[in-house]
Amino acid sequence: MPCGGRCFTGPRGPPRLLEMSSRVISWIIAVIGTITVALLVIVPVIASKDKRRDLQAVDATVLVEAVQQLAPEGDIGKGPTDLLSVRRAPGVLLEPVLRRKAVEAVAGLGGDYPDPACLSVRIDGREVLHTGTAAALIPASVQKLLTAKAVLDTIGPDERLTTRVLTTAEVVAGEIKGNLVLVGGGDPMLAQQPYADAYRRQPQLRTSLEALADAIAETGVTRVRGRIVVNDDRYDKVRFVESWPDRYLTQFNSGPIGALTVNDGFSEWEPARVYAKDPAIYAGQVLDRELNRRGVRVDGATRRGDVPSDALEFASIDSPTIGEMVQQMLRESDNNTAESLMKEMGYRRDGLGTTGGGAEVVFDVAREAGFDVSGLVVVDGSGLDRGNLVTCAVLAELLELAGPDSTIGAGLAVAAESGTISHRFGDTDVAGHLHAKTGLLNNVNGFAGWVESVDGTIVTFAQLLNGTPLNSRVGFDLQDSLAADLFAVTLDIEVADVSLPDRSSDVEQ
Repeated sequence: MPCGGRCFTGPRGPPRLLEMSSRVISWIIAVIGTITVALLVIVPVIASKDKRRDLQAVDATVLVEAVQQLAPEGDIGKGPTDLLSVRRAPGVLLEPVLRRKAVEAVAGLGGDYPDPACLSVRIDGREVLHTGTAAALIPASVQKLLTAKAVLDTIGPDERLTTRVLTTAEVVAGEIKGNLVLVGGGDPMLAQQPYADAYRRQPQLRTSLEALADAIAETGVTRVRGRIVVNDDRYDKVRFVESWPDRYLTQFNSGPIGALTVNDGFSEWEPARVYAKDPAIYAGQVLDRELNRRGVRVDGATRRGDVPSDALEFASIDSPTIGEMVQQMLRESDNNTAESLMKEMGYRRDGLGTTGGGAEVVFDVAREAGFDVSGLVVVDGSGLDRGNLVTCAVLAELLELAGPDSTIGAGLAVAAESGTISHRFGDTDVAGHLHAKTGLLNNVNGFAGWVESVDGTIVTFAQLLNGTPLNSRVGFDLQDSLAADLFAVTLDIEVADVSLPDRSSDVEQ
């Protein structure tokens, strides 16, 4: 009988599709049967006092026997997405096998490190390798992982730091007959666009000082009869960690730290950096210039002062979130951000805004997290101080506890793609698969993060080398080889990978 274009004269779909659907259903039935058979065999073993066996030896082999009985020879692994792969079995059955395979996969790593050194490797919640010293070592910038955890735990990832402009006067006919008071809220990201543009890696995270000037101009004010008064009392006035060697200042490893800074406290940055004599005064002067560009004239010169008790907020600007700042700190190894957040933690703790107060917070957070803090020493937040000490075990445990999808995990630099290792590993298999925090001081190389291995296994590691020769590539070479070795780790377990013992003599007649 003739029919239109929508008439069906046979089975719906081509024969190949029907065949594939049939195979999928068959595999599903087989998997259900596999689990059922395994449980039927294991439960009597557990229940019987006389036939109780060591489950670590039985779990995997029982499953393998069940699979082999259900699957025709040569068919294992050929179904859709390898439905009968042993690794798809319940975790309790494979856990001993996976643990043993993980240990075997990393055995022998770290044996050639120059002393003192350590290496800790963790997979699926367990330390599968620890080699070298168990003592705490100098972490260099890997110290920022501890700082990051403490900041996120005590302040929270969603909070922001606010820079405020206050006044006691009203705008009358476009004029303020009084002062503008610029109050620092501890934001280390406050910067002008030209300063951010000077960095090689882009875009740079920042809080726009220009946007703060825009907010003031948008109120309609065109003249300030007074001056800009600056206040950075939130933190102490110690600009650099007192135990740092003088060479850190000449190397510009950090700008001066304070509760009110702009452009990291540098008054010049091209062709060479110059420290602002007073970071808060400099911040006020920069705001004055930005206001002048917008047609807002300030009569008096910038000076320091207290915040009047009756002052009201005139304008303000919020920083990026704490989580975003922490990620920038890790990705770019930003010393200014690390040291500023240390003082912020100190301020939250005791109202003093000191590095020492922040260091106490970092130590307490590590202890409360359950880490072994017997050798932990916290001096600063950036890791520049050689007095900082931590073990590889603590660093690896911290990273695994956070996980790749956490604020910390997502903030790590990515090999050949971002941050401090964007220029490394470009011609290797680990490109895009290695996420790490690095550190470098004289004779010290730090390296900690995680690698997504060739089979998708997440391998967490911490490597601290405190005996590398000065001005050599030994530390970098050992980082390169470790990353390659961890990428090669595979925990895929198929039926053929598990050998079956002869148990005929164990069965009672």
